Amino acid sequence: MRYCPFCGEPQQEGTRFCPKCGNQYPFEDEDEAPAESTEAVPPTEAAAPSPPPRRARRTAAPWYRTLPFLLVGVIAAIAGVFGTTVLLIEAFSG
Repeated sequence: MRYCPFCGEPQQEGTRFCPKCGNQYPFEDEDEAPAESTEAVPPTEAAAPSPPPRRARRTAAPWYRTLPFLLVGVIAAIAGVFGTTVLLIEAFSG
């Protein structure tokens, strides 16, 4: 007599599933094995989607790296205002 490899219950002849635990008995001969089906078997539990990867947080640049850009911007603004003022004075003082 054979026994269920999962729970130890005696196997009844001609059955493919254990009446106690419900597991399918393993096949000893290839003739007993069922043919592979081409149908897709739906998963019993849907897998939860994984969260998107987190981006590395950018740190603010130190003040000494931004200072040159700030100075160039201030100088350009002063030159623009001064240049426009000179051009307006020359245009109207004719």
